[in-house]
Amino acid sequence: MKHKTFKVFTILIALFLAAAPLTALADNIVNNLDTTVDPALETATITAGGSVTVGFYIVGTTGGGDASGCNATGNQPAYLTITPPVGVTVSWTGYPNPIEFVGCNNTKNVTFSSSVPGTYTISNFSMTGGKDGSQWNYETAKFTLVVNAAPPSDTTPPVISYTISGTPGNNGWYTSNVFVDWTVTDPESAFTITEGCVDTNIDYDTAGVTLTCKAKSTGGTSSDSVTIKRDATAPSISAAVSPARPAGGWWNIASGAPTVSFTCSDALSGLAGACPAAYTFGEGADQSYSQTIYDNAGNSATAGVSDIDVDLTKPSITASRSPDANANGWNNSDVTVSFSGTDAHSGIASCTSAVVLSSEGAGQSASGTCTDKAGNVSDPATISGINIDKTAPTISAALDKSPAATGWFNISTGAPTVSFTCSDALSGLAGACPAAYTFGEGADQSYSQTVYDNAGNSATAGVSDIDVDLTAPSISAAVSPARPAGGWWNIASGAPTVSFTCSDDTSGLAGNCPEDYTFGEGADQSYNQTVYDNAGNSATAGVSDIDVDLTAPSISAAVSPARPASGWWNI
Repeated sequence: MKHKTFKVFTILIALFLAAAPLTALADNIVNNLDTTVDPALETATITAGGSVTVGFYIVGTTGGGDASGCNATGNQPAYLTITPPVGVTVSWTGYPNPIEFVGCNNTKNVTFSSSVPGTYTISNFSMTGGKDGSQWNYETAKFTLVVNAAPPSDTTPPVISYTISGTPGNNGWYTSNVFVDWTVTDPESAFTITEGCVDTNIDYDTAGVTLTCKAKSTGGTSSDSVTIKRDATAPSISAAVSPARPAGGWWNIASGAPTVSFTCSDALSGLAGACPAAYTFGEGADQSYSQTIYDNAGNSATAGVSDIDVDLTKPSITASRSPDANANGWNNSDVTVSFSGTDAHSGIASCTSAVVLSSEGAGQSASGTCTDKAGNVSDPATISGINIDKTAPTISAALDKSPAATGWFNISTGAPTVSFTCSDALSGLAGACPAAYTFGEGADQSYSQTVYDNAGNSATAGVSDIDVDLTAPSISAAVSPARPAGGWWNIASGAPTVSFTCSDDTSGLAGNCPEDYTFGEGADQSYNQTVYDNAGNSATAGVSDIDVDLTAPSISAAVSPARPASGWWNI
């Protein structure tokens, strides 16, 4: 409880400061009306006829032009003279006049009094003594003295008031500690507390406690009271979920959706309304639901549940195959059927492992399911109509004849024809078996054909190293020199020689072209030669009606008479 009057107002401040100086060149003379060392004017207020005590002290500074350290010492004291304005009286006890300082931060208390209302600036200070070279700053010592007029005579009883500090709730309740601060004032005369008026802290819950304050003065008697209701305890609320959380953590199709129910109470001011109704969750992950209740004092409490995961929907499943069937609906390798799922709430936990179909056969199928994290199982997904044929079709090639002993097909054997035989036991041939093929002339020929079944498997068959030559080799004969005009080759022309020219464009000659042949003497001669190619084909060429006489005719001469002995035929 505060006793407040407008009589003598005495300020006794004893602050010990060690603040930084305002100027670097002089020690500061400071008043203790506040805790700062600055030139701003502080204010002290009194009632006319009263007084206020102000402390003064020195704050030492350092800097050029000023004495070092504190300017006042025991050997070199400094003396402060205060000259008040008219209407203000200055007094002190225990100090010499002027006021002696023998060091810094040593407070000297001075009393200022006045009976004349008004506002006075206390600013006339002077300092003597101290160290040689001392300088002084008086701006920090100045202050304003406000003198208020004295109150009139008392004609009314004391005024009683109270201040309630606390957190107001609802319906006149407080929801925190409540502090009741009584104030009794009488500006005209002194008063006396006759009952109560004790500042009280109510730190306990109560349905109502009454506090009273009574006081009297020369102006009469006053009384006041206040009743405090305090409920700082929150109401009670709890939440419970049913059914209990399944082992997998999710409420699912099997368990059904969970419902949260509430239980509430309040022991003092009572609930402001009903306990919240039960709530049933829909589908979703990480859901929460809470409710707040209030008591009549305005206190609240909240309870609820969180991390509620509800999935009441089967997951979706998709089955896919790899690889896809070809255009004929068949595969020629293993087919893998995979299963994947989606789930909008809890997500997919697992799906049936991929099924690998590796056996041959038509009309195969594979099925699987997916399970979500809530334990819900999808409807089965099936891929059927899977046809697998990994076996290649069969194809064989056969010639209609054999080559000659030379290994070549020649004029005698004729050209060979290759024919094919094909089959496929499962998916069937994709098209007809290849047509027969008759070879033309040529060396080292081959011919093959590939067949496919409807699954895309293939097989190839054919023949190779096929040599065909259906053309006889070429041979020609020429005689040199040409036949003489008389028809006979003679001594003058010389004996004739027959030369051969040979070739074969396909299999090539089997040996060399025949050598030149020169005829001897004789009539109606002939000379022929045969050549063969490597396929066994042959050709013959030669010349005939060759007449050759290389001997001169015979002639003899006889002389008659015979040669005389002298060698000269004579007379």
